[in-house]
Amino acid sequence: MSYDVPSRLEGWHVRHRGAASLEVSDFFLREENLAQPDEGEVLVRTRWLSLDPYLSFAMIGSGDGGASWPVQGRIIGEVVQSRAENVPVGSTVLGTGQWRDWNVLRSADVDVLPVDPHWPSTVHFGVLGASGLTAWVGMTLAAVQPGETILISAATGPVGSVCGQIARERGARVLGIAGGEEKCRLAVSRYGYDDCLDHRLPGLSDRLVAAAQTGIDVLFENVGAPSLDPALSAIVEGGRVILCGLAAHYRTGDPIALTNFRLILRKHLTMRGFAWTEHRDMHPAGRAWLTERLAEGTLAYDETVSTGLPQAAEAYVAMLSGKGLGKHLLQLP
Repeated sequence: MSYDVPSRLEGWHVRHRGAASLEVSDFFLREENLAQPDEGEVLVRTRWLSLDPYLSFAMIGSGDGGASWPVQGRIIGEVVQSRAENVPVGSTVLGTGQWRDWNVLRSADVDVLPVDPHWPSTVHFGVLGASGLTAWVGMTLAAVQPGETILISAATGPVGSVCGQIARERGARVLGIAGGEEKCRLAVSRYGYDDCLDHRLPGLSDRLVAAAQTGIDVLFENVGAPSLDPALSAIVEGGRVILCGLAAHYRTGDPIALTNFRLILRKHLTMRGFAWTEHRDMHPAGRAWLTERLAEGTLAYDETVSTGLPQAAEAYVAMLSGKGLGKHLLQLP
């Protein structure tokens, strides 16, 4: 396919917000030049943007005063021009680029994706990519044992949904927290949770204690204080907390407070934060498990897809607000 490559194009920027909450109005489109690829670079027609919560850290802390940050994150696209022997024209690649229709990327910084007719390339953002491997690494660090009870917040998210399925296969009793009746229903019927509690209903702490029965052995935390604080009441003495994400706090730089903080000491809990990229020794086993289960059709996953570059800001803020299901993506036609 031939393309009419523009010399100028629009890309998304975000204004510096400090500790203020990130809103749609903080984003704006700016016209900018499109460079030509140099030696070792490729020109990519962007097809997919991965709307990842962690990008908020850079968005909130970008620039000073009236300065702005050109939003960039993980993209999938088609190589249209190449000055790199190892990345031929026509390849589908995954890399980090700006939120715009075209990107020039270093060939050393992209992964050429395999063509597989059984699933879309977007699985490499999610269930076969960072989300799936985050779940695998976190669950490996958690060392969940058969018969233990694990609680997973953001139970139907791209990480939590895979965590639930891994824990179930390992013989654990799996509890989840999600927002709304529909998400809780899907956690049980689609992702194999034993029970799921709606955090929008009152009395979450008491409901967790009741649901946990003998107590929570492992808490896999994706959200932050709104689920961590009440869960501390239900966790057993010597329990483990795996801190994976802080989705409730990505839109703001405000301090995070815990009412039940003292229970971490009183119950002799261990809390461990992690990043999947720091445990590359675990990736081969994780990829093998995820790929095998996906090929068998036994690994469930979902995507929430928005379409068109102008929708990027609204789609991103909606994701941070907890709307939609699974991995959030923006498709660029």
